[in-house]
Amino acid sequence: MLGRVVDGAVPARTDAGRVTVYTPVGLPWQDLAFFRAACEAALRDGVGVGFRFPSRPEDEGDA
Repeated sequence: MLGRVVDGAVPARTDAGRVTVYTPVGLPWQDLAFFRAACEAALRDGVGVGFRFPSRPEDEGDA
C-alpha cells in the first residue's frame, strides 16, 4: 500500500483527520528506499520540509 501512496496511485489521506502510518517490516535498505521516495514526493508536492542530519562528532575535525 505504501508504494501506491508514494507513486501517487492513491492519496495518503483524504482529510486532515486521517493519518498514514508506516511500519517497517523489511530490510533496512528497503526502509531507506521508501523514506527517500516519500521525502522526494513530499518536497515535489510542496508538503515536505527539507532537512539535513547533523554530522556525527567523530566525522568532524582534521581527520
